Amino acid sequence: MTKRTGTFLAFVMVVFAAPAAPVEAADQGKKSVETGVRAVNISGRQRMLSQRIAMAYCHQGLTGSSEAQRRLQDAVKLYEKQLGQLESLAPGNDVRQALARARGAWYDYKSAVTAKPDQSKVSDIVDQSEKVLKLSDQVVNAVIKAFDTDLGPVVNKSGRQRMHGQRATMLYVCGQWTERASMSMASKRNSVLTRLKGALKALREVESNTRKIEEGLIEGSQLLSDLEYSIKRDEPAIENAVASAEKLLNTMNRVTGLYVAEESRNGG
Repeated sequence: MTKRTGTFLAFVMVVFAAPAAPVEAADQGKKSVETGVRAVNISGRQRMLSQRIAMAYCHQGLTGSSEAQRRLQDAVKLYEKQLGQLESLAPGNDVRQALARARGAWYDYKSAVTAKPDQSKVSDIVDQSEKVLKLSDQVVNAVIKAFDTDLGPVVNKSGRQRMHGQRATMLYVCGQWTERASMSMASKRNSVLTRLKGALKALREVESNTRKIEEGLIEGSQLLSDLEYSIKRDEPAIENAVASAEKLLNTMNRVTGLYVAEESRNGG
């Protein structure tokens, strides 16, 4: 091989290899966005589970429902599993510290809710659920900050409505089981329903909504009306409220999943 030929081949190799770096960087960026979206969704689901657990505890204690017991057990397992997932998914010291605080409160909460339901402990269970909710929300915020993308707000807002539906129903069911704190629970419950209604309206105004997302939000608003009707009836309607909350949760899970898919596809 002549010196000129060797120089030419080296030039060709450099020219054709050059685009690889931007492509590789783009792939890594896309993976980071996908991981971030997933972490926001999982951490947001933890908020919902904190309220679902207390609702199932009170539902089981109030009615003896075996279905409520199953929901409680499944929710406890999922919350614990997702703590581990978040520890492996989410980077940064702030996230690790937020997860450590959440895990500390979770141990106490788990111990309380896996014991036999006790009417005298309802207020304590609700208080603990609110503590775990607050710390779980701090994890969400830390995750959004750690990934530093625009993916957070819509996925976070949609995911939060899963929690609001379960929280409103939890406050209703637990309030039915105890007279001691039923008035304060009713006030909190009505506030949650108002926020949920406003959030669903705000989500419908997101310009990037697809047809499936829009249909899901319309369905969610209808299910919220059903839930609100059951909760505000003069006569207790525990099973109707829980059934409506389950349907609303399934719908908002689907809508949040659609937002996750859109954000991942668009690269944040």
